[in-house]
Amino acid sequence: MVAVKVLIIEDDPNIVDLIRSNLVVRGFDTVVSAGSKVIDLLDLEQPDMVLLDLMLPEADGFELCRELRERSPVGIHRGVGQGRGAGQSHGAEHGR
Repeated sequence: MVAVKVLIIEDDPNIVDLIRSNLVVRGFDTVVSAGSKVIDLLDLEQPDMVLLDLMLPEADGFELCRELRERSPVGIHRGVGQGRGAGQSHGAEHGR
């Protein structure tokens, strides 16, 4: 059986460790980016799912979501840290 590959786009290493360890123990393959070169990773790794932090220091998460959606039909789960700004309703406008 082929493992589902998840691209984690997150800048906080603690959150990356938490998400990655939970996915790996459940049999998922993971690829991690802090926001740079995400489009290249999307093409190279061809993930089955993307977990996207919308509040990235190096990139506009909403714009990145739009770019990912334009390039691939991959499922994108958008997330925002508690108390860090814009809500999910704004994210829903970008990339379904």
